[in-house]
Amino acid sequence: MNVFARASRRLAIVVALSVSVILPVATPAHAQSVWYWYWSPSNSGCWNIVAGPAYGGQVQQCDYPGASWLGQNYDPGTNIGDHYIYGGAGGNVMFAKKSGDYCNSYSGVSWGSMPFNTYLSSYYWGTRSGAFSQSYCYANGSSRGTNVSQTNPVAGGVQHFASVEGTPVYPWSSQFGSNPLLYVDNKFGVFNNTSKQAWGYLCPDLVDTGGSGQILELCGEEWDWLGKQRDPVEPAGCSPANWPMSGMPAFGAINQKFGSATTIFTTRSGSLGGSSAVQTSQTVNPAKDFSMQISKSQLQQAINLVNTACQGTSGFHLSSDIAHYRLLGVEDGLEQSTQGNSNTLYDTNGSESGLIFATLY
Repeated sequence: MNVFARASRRLAIVVALSVSVILPVATPAHAQSVWYWYWSPSNSGCWNIVAGPAYGGQVQQCDYPGASWLGQNYDPGTNIGDHYIYGGAGGNVMFAKKSGDYCNSYSGVSWGSMPFNTYLSSYYWGTRSGAFSQSYCYANGSSRGTNVSQTNPVAGGVQHFASVEGTPVYPWSSQFGSNPLLYVDNKFGVFNNTSKQAWGYLCPDLVDTGGSGQILELCGEEWDWLGKQRDPVEPAGCSPANWPMSGMPAFGAINQKFGSATTIFTTRSGSLGGSSAVQTSQTVNPAKDFSMQISKSQLQQAINLVNTACQGTSGFHLSSDIAHYRLLGVEDGLEQSTQGNSNTLYDTNGSESGLIFATLY
């Protein structure tokens, strides 16, 4: 996939604020306290809009995905709706300006070249024409799905992006003590796959607020079909500011396989999540639980690796001050590569549910 497509999968959000209630800080039965930023209780996608425990409580707001939800207020002129954006990570940065849940599609042909513009059925939003004519997002309560279908050898992907943009989410804030951890958990499955190469990913997206405004994407590889991603830890792409469009900040990405030696995150096991390693079978059925936790030292390692990899990219440099990093949201999705024959339909269908991201402290 091209650098922007890879950097692009992640960053989007939506608004559908249906309820606001004050909740206490959750304290599960384990050694650490938990400050939830997003979770999916009662078949909803909910998120918090207060910066931390010093405030004494969390304000909860929820999306309630259901019939005809994904295409709400879709504007064919901009190819954007309340719950749909395009362009992968770059689209998340540019178009997701409010907290909530989005479907995001992207293609390596050109930026935003996979438009989703029609209901395939009540819970499915996708496209009926072009090279990606059977690609779609599915959303019903906390259950979500993505499908990438293509009839040409061009990279493409579809993701769910859960955004907390517009809210002061600093996972490693001093409010959480000396060693807070960003925790991300999701259940992911692949139920149909005829692709030549594909992968599934779970990625927190961060912005450096220390003056640069640059984006750092930390990706956990949940599934790898036929070597789509090859390295246990891989700086995955760099792009300068204002590329591919004016206003886009500089962007750096890094990937690590779930279950590999600890570098930029730890594959977590225990009461808050599963311990699945990267899956390499043709399908992942039944779905498996993937959990990561990122310490301050691991974030620093990621920053160092990306700065080294991107040192030839004009103007790119991430701050080394961990306190500057604000969470934009988390993306979970599927991507197919450029491998294949243009006369053949390649199809990958996946699911995800129970997304949680939180600070452990």
